Amino acid sequence: MKLLTHNLLSSKSLKNVKVGYPLRIVAKDVKISEKEFNMEFVTKMIPKLDWKVLVEAAIQIGHGNGLPEQLVDDYEEDEDLLKKIHHILMEVSLTVSNLFLMKY
Repeated sequence: MKLLTHNLLSSKSLKNVKVGYPLRIVAKDVKISEKEFNMEFVTKMIPKLDWKVLVEAAIQIGHGNGLPEQLVDDYEEDEDLLKKIHHILMEVSLTVSNLFLMKY
């Protein structure tokens, strides 16, 4: 599972669950596979993400280095930041992990 997918997941449809988001990750196996950097894709995905959840998830799996706690306004102009976001969204993959509901 990629962190892009994780960012969109919710357990809200489960019985007696009102919030269901975010899901905490306990990663047992994380793989890195290089993908071609696509600046346009990353730039278009960022507004759809819950930034705080993305950063927390990246930290939970040990790949949060270099991600700012809050997204800067001019992120479209910061190629280094976009490459870090591309890495965490597209290159980091959880092959074995558990997800836990944090808020009911």
